[in-house]
Amino acid sequence: TIRVTQMSFVAAVLHNATMLGVTATEMFEYESESPFCTPQRTPDTSTDGLAFTEIKDDLKPTQNQLTQRHHPYIDALPFRAFRERLIALMYAEPPIINRDELCHDLQSDGVICWGSFAGAGTGHSGAPWDIRSWEVRPWFLKKYWMITEGAQGEMYQQARWWCELRGEDVPTLW
Repeated sequence: TIRVTQMSFVAAVLHNATMLGVTATEMFEYESESPFCTPQRTPDTSTDGLAFTEIKDDLKPTQNQLTQRHHPYIDALPFRAFRERLIALMYAEPPIINRDELCHDLQSDGVICWGSFAGAGTGHSGAPWDIRSWEVRPWFLKKYWMITEGAQGEMYQQARWWCELRGEDVPTLW
């Protein structure tokens, strides 16, 4: 039997935020903005010349993160395609995604981080910056289908992996 502990969503996101240079104070301020988005970047700005070598792969910014103003909690989620689509839909006019409702759903076990950020060699497993440590609940996948990419998306694949690991039925989306 493999045993992993659930890390609180807030603790996992704060850990990732710290890795990205965002303070806890900035994370809890409603009007905070991502450090990735700067005025000189436009939607035509290429990410090719921006290495971000010090950032873990699953947290490296997407095009929308670099060019669209958004709250830094989005940067701390290790799902690249989700972040890209979320920013596009949340900041559309009118917004298609309700920011407050999404935050509530994320904190209400819509996504779960398994393990601890202590890392390898400490007897703990999992890391909040690694997509493999995260499980997405079926209800969250269904509710936010337009940004989770369906059955081919990274979020569904994580949900599927965790269900298979526990010997549970794979979630259906429709």
